Amino acid sequence: MLNPKVLLMSNDKKSKNVISKSLLDQQYEVLECQDLKHLSKILDKKAFDLIIIDLDEDCLNEWTIALNIRKATEKPIIIISNDIEECQKLLGYQLVNDFVKKPYSIEEVLCRLQVQLNTSKNIFCMEQIVLENLVIDTSIRKVLIDNREIDLTEKEFELLKFLASNSDRVITREELVQEIWKEKYKGNPRTIDTHIKKLRKKIEKNSGKAYISTVWGYGYRMIV
Repeated sequence: MLNPKVLLMSNDKKSKNVISKSLLDQQYEVLECQDLKHLSKILDKKAFDLIIIDLDEDCLNEWTIALNIRKATEKPIIIISNDIEECQKLLGYQLVNDFVKKPYSIEEVLCRLQVQLNTSKNIFCMEQIVLENLVIDTSIRKVLIDNREIDLTEKEFELLKFLASNSDRVITREELVQEIWKEKYKGNPRTIDTHIKKLRKKIEKNSGKAYISTVWGYGYRMIV
């Protein structure tokens, strides 16, 4: 099987070297370019599977670059930026598939890249679960939204991790009690409901998105 090819467009030498080395270490092929002129030549002659744009420029310039790329290919585009909120307003998800906010961790970049290459919104990767702008790091028990850490209690973290790990199905209250509290369900859903309410409030306040949905009379599920 051929290794995936990633087009890396960056004028930040330090960042470019970090990303390029990490991609090569993960057995990706890397094509590098620095400007639109070079980009046009690559788009005409080279085949690739995904594009990463990491430029120290304003979002209007990145919009122009993304538009040129999108005219030439439907391959996934990831933008790394200091101001992803502004970029999202200008670019949206019609031109760009995903955004990474600076300062970033290379693990997050690799995870989001794998998400796009696997054409799925969520994926396990290096002990992380990525759901759009929500990252759950199970190895260090941290939750990040747009690269900002969210303060969760132990039970809230376990609830979020379990729901995210089973985002393809509805989870009953009984199952949550048995999994998180390791107890047999006794018919009172209030403990679960209270924890979910607090967890949902923290996630929605910081992400602006309702990730946890209530399935009335049954349980909960993650929206991805």
